[in-house]
Amino acid sequence: MGFYYLPIKREYVDVPHEYCYLTIVKYPNNYLKPQDGKKQTKQELKDKKESLIKQQKTIKQLDSGYYNLYNSKIDLSTIFDSFFTSYLEGNKDAIIYKIKPLASYKNRGGWSSTNRYETSEFNVLAKLTNREDIINQIYNDGLLREFSATYFDNHCYANEGYNLKIFNYFQYIKDNYNDTKISLEDIVLTNDCYHTVRNKFSRKDTYEITRENIRHLLKNQLIEYFREGDYYQSKLIIGLIECGLHDVALNCVKLLDEHEIQYLLKNKDFDMVLRKWSTDNYIKEIIKLLNITLSGLTLTIKNDNDGIIEAKIFNNIGEVKTYLIKEYDIPFEKIANKDVSDIECYLGDNNYSFEVN
Repeated sequence: MGFYYLPIKREYVDVPHEYCYLTIVKYPNNYLKPQDGKKQTKQELKDKKESLIKQQKTIKQLDSGYYNLYNSKIDLSTIFDSFFTSYLEGNKDAIIYKIKPLASYKNRGGWSSTNRYETSEFNVLAKLTNREDIINQIYNDGLLREFSATYFDNHCYANEGYNLKIFNYFQYIKDNYNDTKISLEDIVLTNDCYHTVRNKFSRKDTYEITRENIRHLLKNQLIEYFREGDYYQSKLIIGLIECGLHDVALNCVKLLDEHEIQYLLKNKDFDMVLRKWSTDNYIKEIIKLLNITLSGLTLTIKNDNDGIIEAKIFNNIGEVKTYLIKEYDIPFEKIANKDVSDIECYLGDNNYSFEVN
């Protein structure tokens, strides 16, 4: 086969900074000993020793500042995934290297819409051996706001001490990077072109611990309601109402200027969430503050067998919930603090669902 020309340069694509953190997980000190009381064979011990030697050579080469994988490639992970934040918790079994790819590749990640980056050759810019080094590098790369949202996401669970980790992290950021103002928008909305609410703040998935943590951060001025450069106040306020942070949404509305208020009032989704939660005292205050007159709303009822079986018009969400309690035998405690659209009930052989528009 003949060629008109051959490549004379390495293949290279720009790899975003968040993918340029390479993690080496060190074997534990007792790696050569039998695990869980099980007897190990000579071959197993030999394999472990070879793995240790390979790791030592890997670290030595990385410490030289340059690495060439030749005919191999490795996947690069983003620091915005679910595991990277654990390396800030004093994990002595991991070494983080900040790298600059020299030969790099981008592939569409199969079923996922996200890109996948690979490298086969790179320079090592820094060895990050502790929490302070890692955060400082993230700051220098301009990623601190988005990473802080990731940190919040990964620690908003009821695990013992997780809330203290969040508070200590944001206190550290405030004390050491005061020029980086982190706001509700950074924590609640995604940083992509859509600026939708993050999973932690989706209507069905918001835990009470998430709401408590947000309130604590705001009360202690570890994050701000708004900062200069926030342009999605309407989406933020709607998201706060949907996830049950009605008091925080009210405080946000109070901070809007006249132009921002007029923009919010034109948003149909804002009108919808106000109607859905119009019986809540904080929402009542928002309605009063903005001098809003709400129109009626339509309840649509469906079941699996017949599709839409009923559509009724009500004056407010309180009337809707009263109707569902009386006619569909839905317990008050199941419906009181929920969006009607999230409720399902079973009557006979039918599964009923409800929508409010």
